[in-house]
Amino acid sequence: MSGLKSMNEILSRATSKLGLDALPPMRAGKIVCTQREIFVDYQRLVSAIRCFNGEGWVTYTDEVKELKSDELDWKRIALSGEWCNENESLSLRRSREGWELWTLATQESDVSWLSEVTQLKLPRGRLVYNVSWDLSADGMRVPGACRLIRVERE
Repeated sequence: MSGLKSMNEILSRATSKLGLDALPPMRAGKIVCTQREIFVDYQRLVSAIRCFNGEGWVTYTDEVKELKSDELDWKRIALSGEWCNENESLSLRRSREGWELWTLATQESDVSWLSEVTQLKLPRGRLVYNVSWDLSADGMRVPGACRLIRVERE
């Protein structure tokens, strides 16, 4: 735990000394995929998403819609979507193999940093993401992954 505290202190001092106020606040941590499933049966996919109990958005073939995971429509084909609850996020993408569904979470890390970013404005609020900044082979910080962490209401 002391490593995480010192990483947060280093990040805080570095951004303030360098005048990097434009950067979002960062903290130690990383985004991990805890489960990846491929669904060929759309009804099974919808059942899995409905059990998640989160809020987010979905792209159907004809519109993008803000909705809770238990409101996903059985009769409309989803191409992509994201939902989050307090602990995890689901990320859905249509692929050649069927529908890929990833379960994502945030974990402590001494080498990766997390920032919080507001990504997209919705009619009734906005989507907020965690972005994981990983260390590349040449020592640069690069975005590694992101996950929806909440839907803010206005």
